[in-house]
Amino acid sequence: MIDSLVALGIYCGIFGVLLVYCNLMQVGLTAIIDPVAGLLVISYTLVFAGFCYIGRTLVHSPFEAPIAAIKLQLNIFSTFASFIRRGFKTRFPEWTLTFEITGNMSV
Repeated sequence: MIDSLVALGIYCGIFGVLLVYCNLMQVGLTAIIDPVAGLLVISYTLVFAGFCYIGRTLVHSPFEAPIAAIKLQLNIFSTFASFIRRGFKTRFPEWTLTFEITGNMSV
């Protein structure tokens, strides 16, 4: 009977340590994930503001600048995705990726 109580105590202790470990991991991951997510949101907001600043030269109204910025981002993303799909090669060998992105710009 004493052996079974010792075994039960050991199992309860291991389970308690496991619960504490999982709780610390949850708090630790939350402490890491929240600032990283916030940093990503802030950085994307700054990048989007930069695209809006660039896009304002392409439109007549300042209200159209976010639409132009979204189109610019989609164009850059689609050009980069096709660059990856072609095996990191440009459309023509003498072109660079920057030249290809610039050539595909149309708003």
